[in-house]
Order: sequence, then C-alpha cells, then structure tokens
Amino acid sequence: MAKVVAWADEAQVSRESGEDEESQQGEDIDERRLNRRAYDYLCRLLEVRNWLRECLKEAEDSDLIPPVTELETILANGVLLARLGHSFAPETVPWGKIHDKDQARYRRALEYKHTDNIMLWRRAMESVRLPEIFIPETVDVYEGRNMKTIFCLYALAFHLYRMRKAPPIRNQAGMAVFSSDEMARMREHLKDSKVPEFGAVGGILSDKRLSSDEASLMQALRAIATAISNKDAPALLSALQCPDAGILYVEPNLGEEYLTSLSSHDEELTKSSVQNVVILTNNEWAECHLNALLAEEGLAVDRSRLYTVFDALQIEQTREKAFPLYIQLLLGKQANALVEVKIAAEHGSSLDSLSALSHPVLGLTTVEENSKLYHTK
Repeated sequence: MAKVVAWADEAQVSRESGEDEESQQGEDIDERRLNRRAYDYLCRLLEVRNWLRECLKEAEDSDLIPPVTELETILANGVLLARLGHSFAPETVPWGKIHDKDQARYRRALEYKHTDNIMLWRRAMESVRLPEIFIPETVDVYEGRNMKTIFCLYALAFHLYRMRKAPPIRNQAGMAVFSSDEMARMREHLKDSKVPEFGAVGGILSDKRLSSDEASLMQALRAIATAISNKDAPALLSALQCPDAGILYVEPNLGEEYLTSLSSHDEELTKSSVQNVVILTNNEWAECHLNALLAEEGLAVDRSRLYTVFDALQIEQTREKAFPLYIQLLLGKQANALVEVKIAAEHGSSLDSLSALSHPVLGLTTVEENSKLYHTK
C-alpha cells in the first residue's frame, strides 16, 4: 500500500511538473509574441521617423523630430504634418500659413490653433488623392490618438513615392535595435490597442487607385498627347506627373525613354495604356542598368544605385538587413530571370509567364497545364 501511495504521489508530482512546464512554455510564447508586436511597431515608428527626416531635411539637425517613443505625442500639434504637407503640396500648404513652425508655443502648451496645421496636412493629402480610408480625423490627431496617424504617414510614404513626390520608406526590421526600456514602454502602450495592418498598405493603395473626374482626366491625357506630338520630353514628364493623369512610377530621369516608347505606341491613349508603357519602359531600363551595374561593381555594388533599380521595378518593402543577400542572388544570375517573370506577369500571356518561370536558373518545376494559374497568381 505504501508503494502505491508513493507511486501516486510521484505521478501527481509528475503531472504538476508537466502542467507547470506547459504553463511556463505558454507564458514564454505569450512573452515572445508581445515582444515581437512591440518590436514590429517600434520598427514602423522608426521607419516613419527616418522618412520624415529625409522629407524635411531642413529639420534634420533640430529637435523638431523626436525619438520614436515620443513621435505619436508630438504629432498632436500638427507642425511636422503641415511642414510635410508643404514639402509635397506647397500650393495647398503655403509656408506662411503653418502655425508655430519651430514648436516654441507648443513647448508651453498645446493650442487649439494647432488644429489649423492638421487641417492643412489633411488638405495636402487630399490634393494628391491619398485614399480617404487612411486619413485620420483632425480631433483624433489633436487629442493624441495617433497610432492611425502613424499608419497614415506610412501609407502616405508609399503613395508619394509611387508618384515620385517623396523618397521611399525603408524597412528597418532586423536592423533596428531598441532598449529594454523602449520595449517595455511600447508593450504597455500596445496592451489594449489594435495595431493597424501595415503590411496591407501596398495592396490597399493598389485596390484604391488614384481617381479624378472624367473632365480632369481627359485634359491630362490631352496634355500627354500634345507633348508626344511636339516631341517635348520635359513637357511629357510634367504631364505624366500630373495628379489628374493618375500615372504612377514616373521616373524623373526617363523622360526621353517615355517619349520614345509612347511615340511608337499604336493604341488609343488611355490611363491604363499609358501606365503600361511607363512600367514597361521602367522595366527595360532597370534590366539594362542592373546588368551594367553588376558587371561593373560586383559584390561592391553601391546600395543606393541598386535601390534605384529596385524602385524602377516597383519592388517595394526591400529590407536594409537583406541587402547582402540581394547582391548574392543577383550575382547568381537570377536577376534577369526574375525581371522576365515580372514583365511576363504584367504584360505578357500565360505562355510568357510559363516560359519565364521555366528558366533553369530559377530551379522551379513547372507544369504546362497550370500556366494560366501561374499567370493569374
């Protein structure tokens, strides 16, 4: 009987030990999940902060742009937002209309007049047709509920760069390092909050393309046609960059190339057909430039020059941490093959996509019967 009792006691201890271990594992998983959530949002804050610094170069050495953990709070005065609006829409946000430019009054107290800055910023975003779904209410920004404002700035960075009106925002995941205090404060900040889906921004922007009224669009297309007829590359570039045209990814250095491509374009000029020509021209330039760049510099390729190629190919969400890997893959002769896949998917047929995916350097196994599926996906 004593042996049975001892065995039962041991079994109970074993069960309790197992339950404790499972509980500990569960707590560890929760801890890692909370830490990852805090780290990811801190990365987004850092990316937005870095982007603001690049957009507002004159403010780079001042205290206008605070540390990442204070960024949400300072947006309440709208000064950074209005100054940003002035950088990409100066007609909509005149410099003289920005209240408290150096934030001297804000250091004493937040004033209701600071809402004028927020409204100027909102009008600037409307002028470049950022989808309304991203734009926060003035009162929310003013009262400091600014997680959505960070999300809006993140989306605005993508949107403006697609229009080539601002520098790109660069992913810092894996590169950024935060202190234990910053992590703890962010975990507490996010405790009862729903973090926006930053990863969905590109898709949302693509689904909600730039829109303008029919009359404005037709006028913009006529300006494009006139520039082509006059063989005027600078005028064509200006017409392509007009918000009413709704054309994205217009590279400022490819005016002559766009003129050549559009001059030989036989189809009727529509927003869609012009956009396709712009993308195809970008891809052809990027492929040629990439080959020359890798042949010239190899592993020592300059980061900014390679990113210029990525940007022309509309490759978004590149990660600073992965730069060495990009170089290795490109030098591994996969660059041309990947470009061909992209071109086939965007401008070719299902057979073109199948042919591009079958390139031996990609090492993929393809099935001819699935060509339409590959092309669609």
